[in-house]
Amino acid sequence: MVVSDRHGDECLCYGMGTKPISSTSYSSSSNLWTVRSYSGAVNNGGRSGTSTTKIHQGDRVRFELDYEAHTVNLFVNDDDKGVVFNSLPSDKEFFPCVASYGSDR
Repeated sequence: MVVSDRHGDECLCYGMGTKPISSTSYSSSSNLWTVRSYSGAVNNGGRSGTSTTKIHQGDRVRFELDYEAHTVNLFVNDDDKGVVFNSLPSDKEFFPCVASYGSDR
């Protein structure tokens, strides 16, 4: 659950990553798959993807990884928002991640 963030000015990204992390940039790292809470922007392993729902304080966020399909579905407050990450590498182990950004965070 998102415990603390500014509604309308969210500065968190949620998703997953692989080791080793080559870059900590949530939007361009080839080792990170993230959803930006402020805009719903999807970053798919260094490639910009489509957008999904925005994530706000109080929301419950869950990702479900399908190893066979190489996809991840996003759930917000138990509502399935569909596939957000696709074409995942089959030879990597994935780890959950949360990133924050902003000059005063």
